[in-house]
Amino acid sequence: MAQTQKPDIDALLKQEQEALTSRKTELESELADITGRLARIERYFTDEPVERQPPTPRRTRAPQSPRGEVQTKVRELILSSQGITTADINKQLEGIPPTSIQNALGALKRQNIIVKSRERGGPWRPVQAPTISTEAPT
Repeated sequence: MAQTQKPDIDALLKQEQEALTSRKTELESELADITGRLARIERYFTDEPVERQPPTPRRTRAPQSPRGEVQTKVRELILSSQGITTADINKQLEGIPPTSIQNALGALKRQNIIVKSRERGGPWRPVQAPTISTEAPT
């Protein structure tokens, strides 16, 4: 006698469950699309205002220094040293963004207040040494 094999009921049910779940997901997606399209058509005929989502909150900005303050700090630091590199300026002025320091250095250079030595990574120096006058203005 030939023996017939019994079907694996668990595997068959699992396969059916997966197929039905997949189909259900497809139908839910299609139903959401149809619902949205119907809502747009109904708004057209009823002159109902469109529901807008509230705007996303704006990101807060970091507090800004008063105009010219970074440039003043950079100038004072360079004038008080015998020559200082950009990296050292960034370290000493911690809390001030490096881009702000670079902008201040560029502005001071354009104003001919400071110069940088020609070597790469060289120090910044004042154009002329600061002179301290002990005489009273007349």
